[in-house]
Amino acid sequence: MNWEKTAIAPEEVREMSRTFGIDTLTSSILIRRGIKEPSQLCYFLEEDLRYLHNPFLFEDMETVVDRLLAAREESEKVLVFGDRDVDGMTSTTLMVKALEDLDLEPEWRVPVGSEAYGLTVEAVETFAEAGGTLIITVDNGITCFEEVDRANELGVDVMIFDHHECRDKLPDALAIINPKRPDSAYPFRELAGCGVVSKVVWALAMSGSNYYNQSMVFLATRQEEEELIIEMVKMINLRVVNRLSVRSGEGEEGAMKMVEFLRGQPIFVFSEVEEKRRLSLYLGQGFDIHLVDLQQEISSHFPSLRGLGLPALQQKSRMALYGMDGGNLVDVLASLFVSLFLKKENARFQVWAQSLDLVALGTVADMMPLVDENRILVKRGMALLNRSMRKNLREILLRRKLLDRTIRAEDLSWYVSPWLNGAGRMEQAHLGVEFLLTDDDRAIYDLANSIDELYRKRREVADSLWDELRQEGEKSLEECQEKLVYLVSEKIPRGITGILAARFSQYYHVPAMILSRTEENISASVRAMGCGGIKPLLEDMAFLFDDWGGHEFAAGFSLPVQRLGEFKAELIKRMDSFEPEIEEEVLRVDAELPGAYLNEDLDRIIAKLEPYGEAFPSLLFQSNRMGIENIELVGKEGVHLKMLLATEEKKWPALFWNSVERYKKDFNKNDNIDILFKLEKNYFRNRQTLQLNIQDVKRSES
Repeated sequence: MNWEKTAIAPEEVREMSRTFGIDTLTSSILIRRGIKEPSQLCYFLEEDLRYLHNPFLFEDMETVVDRLLAAREESEKVLVFGDRDVDGMTSTTLMVKALEDLDLEPEWRVPVGSEAYGLTVEAVETFAEAGGTLIITVDNGITCFEEVDRANELGVDVMIFDHHECRDKLPDALAIINPKRPDSAYPFRELAGCGVVSKVVWALAMSGSNYYNQSMVFLATRQEEEELIIEMVKMINLRVVNRLSVRSGEGEEGAMKMVEFLRGQPIFVFSEVEEKRRLSLYLGQGFDIHLVDLQQEISSHFPSLRGLGLPALQQKSRMALYGMDGGNLVDVLASLFVSLFLKKENARFQVWAQSLDLVALGTVADMMPLVDENRILVKRGMALLNRSMRKNLREILLRRKLLDRTIRAEDLSWYVSPWLNGAGRMEQAHLGVEFLLTDDDRAIYDLANSIDELYRKRREVADSLWDELRQEGEKSLEECQEKLVYLVSEKIPRGITGILAARFSQYYHVPAMILSRTEENISASVRAMGCGGIKPLLEDMAFLFDDWGGHEFAAGFSLPVQRLGEFKAELIKRMDSFEPEIEEEVLRVDAELPGAYLNEDLDRIIAKLEPYGEAFPSLLFQSNRMGIENIELVGKEGVHLKMLLATEEKKWPALFWNSVERYKKDFNKNDNIDILFKLEKNYFRNRQTLQLNIQDVKRSES
């Protein structure tokens, strides 16, 4: 393995530390990872919900809210159609609970047994026949063209809340909320399905306020030499929709533009007396504009801001620090209003805020990148998980032996998601949704027992098939020019294809296609773990598929069994031009630490930069000349090493997994070694201690 530590400029580290009030080690880690722009840093240094993007930036969000409110008025029959994975389960749960909060009684469905992914024509027809009028797809639907067309024929509205890649055109649905829409103005593409649904839940909360769909204007003036500059921002649903800047030198023409911009809307200012005085100099003493003064209310709710004018508030603004308020005084005023509104209406948004534990679970389970607003959504959700607020999730934590520790995002990936995913992968995803939806203690316990059994069976089946198919995997790798693993078998259950594809891809460092075959259909999972994406290959072969979709490194498709031979021939033919980019195994060092820096403060820095996961892996540190005081072989087969390492300041317990072959060859007891490690917590008998998780070792140079 190659060790790589990016060189950074000390002055850049000092500048970031000074500007954002953080320690130099944190600054150096962020800079080394390329996180330098204020708009990026916000999501690593803040967790306030104000920094999330406004849901009404989605094109169809007003349509969604109005349609749901209409469904409530008419007590309509609504169906929520979800997916069988953890993201689909959490998305379904969030949507059902949101509709119940609207006093609707929604039905819900997820694929069970051998049913295909996504909405089906049969489901549409059955629902319409029963008098249904509105279908909401969550974590699916963006490729359901035929199904949406059939719903339209039957007079059933369809709204799609999805996050998967779109095709060349979109289904003819009433509304589509998807950050990957080609025409999307939403600033972040990588929300999970549950993240998309959470945006709808927030928008529904907003719809209950007096400001829903109401246009309002914020106005601020400033003097620039001899000229008065009047800046105005128009907002609807707390979203900036228009702005205007007028200079007094524009005379009557400017005044007319200004009056037209302001007409018929409430006008908010920071100091009514001062703004009226300035405006009268431009518009004349006879002007009559009603201004709403926010100064007193802002001072009342934010006492630390009392006595400050807008320029001083701009200097104190965290939003301004990250370049998120537009940079003008009027933007500061608008931002203050949003903060004031959210504080006053806090109770209205509590149902949404308390649902972020499910959003965190679904986001991490679906391997969404932990960047931008995903970081705040997951961080706030993890805080709820650590307080065990939801008894359904508390039951999982109890069964996965996580209740006695601080739960981190990586724990969701390793322990929680696979457990819940077992229900979906064993074709009983409805049990997972029932488990998350119920409030009955006995039902929670009984459903958890059922999911426990499915989880155990899934692992047993996957392990058995891995051993059985390894030789066939070798042959397919050779047949595909060492570029891809391709396996098809009637022995592979549909729900095991994903876990096997990931395992083969990780083992051989190439993309893997695992196909489950029945008498009529083929269902496949494709994974590219640590190698180039497979989307271009699938796009090129899409003419063979009944359906396909997914992400760049994780996808799936289906086709009739009659096309299997043609599919394989087309796949082999494309191997000549298919070049998966194999990632060189490089360990990227976040910081090189002398022994004095190896202390408990390091854990606090690590915690501050939580969560870790996709696109933001755990911090990797380097320390040199650590003395090996003791080595023990541990594990059932003695393949792991437990070590005691020493610096001049302290002794550290360390684990080096699957490394017994390197013992006495690359290092030995009493050697001095350079190590790359992750700092982690060890939990034993209700005691928590820090230990080093070694990733690689080199003998220290003498």
